[in-house]
Amino acid sequence: MKTNNITLVVASLHMFLLLAVFGIQFIAVVKAEPDRTVGVNVGDWATYSVSTPGNSTYMPSEFWNISWVKITVLTITGTNITFETRIGYTNGTEEIGPNGIVDVDTGQGNATGDFIASNLNPGDLIYTSPPEMTWFEGATINETVFRTYLGYPMQTNHLSIAQNYSYLGMNMTWSYNLYWLRASGMLVEMSMEMWYQIETTTEWWSAFLVITAMIPEFPQALILPLFIILTATIVLILKIATPTRRPIRRQSLKLQD
Repeated sequence: MKTNNITLVVASLHMFLLLAVFGIQFIAVVKAEPDRTVGVNVGDWATYSVSTPGNSTYMPSEFWNISWVKITVLTITGTNITFETRIGYTNGTEEIGPNGIVDVDTGQGNATGDFIASNLNPGDLIYTSPPEMTWFEGATINETVFRTYLGYPMQTNHLSIAQNYSYLGMNMTWSYNLYWLRASGMLVEMSMEMWYQIETTTEWWSAFLVITAMIPEFPQALILPLFIILTATIVLILKIATPTRRPIRRQSLKLQD
């Protein structure tokens, strides 16, 4: 009886250790973060058309006259991207703003949101430790969808956020929608809207950006999936268009004597 008890205890310990090992592995799989890498190269650039409707008295006058924005990647160090920002106004003038800096892993920098890591999937954190008091805290990719830009269907990662809150008597409502190329992490579309009410006065501002040109012109990583989709579509069309031929049954004739 004593030997059986010892055997049972040993077997139980082995089972506990086995479950613990598999449990740790399971937790590691669930909580594993994706590899966060930069998907653009030095010299890559993109231009965006910009519109800024609204009536806010808090925004500088230059904000309402922005026509386009161009960003150009200057340096890449690890997961940090530094880029030049050039702004064009409706009166035809241009200016170069301060360089933008963003870490596609942590999100730290003065240009959080302009670039994210490449090849993220739905549910992945956009940044692992973004600046505090920003709407990127805890934000994850909502979905990966194909959208058409520059005449091509492109696979994009989408983030949508909306929130209401009050602060010092001011009621605020804001929403953001951003789309990045999944293969490169480059921003291709953004819309931001902010509404706030102080006593009986309601003001709002918004900004809409859509990519109008970029280098490289077409992400090579998209060619294979698009080829697969195109091939599958052609095969399906051919199957529908080609009538099914039924086999001809041959009957043998018996000769009577």
